[in-house]
Amino acid sequence: MNFFRRKRERSLCFHEWKICDFGVDYEYNGFSEDAVDYYEIGCSKCGTIRKIDEYELSRMCSTGMIARDSE
Repeated sequence: MNFFRRKRERSLCFHEWKICDFGVDYEYNGFSEDAVDYYEIGCSKCGTIRKIDEYELSRMCSTGMIARDSE
């Protein structure tokens, strides 16, 4: 709960990210629709889900932040 406009406390989870899903969103730029690919990654410990693009996914994989072997 959020009393007196305090910031919510963040969980102290050291995330273990795994790729959960792949999706495509469409954005209208005023002239045409552009397809935007994204990946959903999830933490196996706390259940947090994030949407990231391909560039951020490659950076996280190269630094070892995303587990390669998904079970």
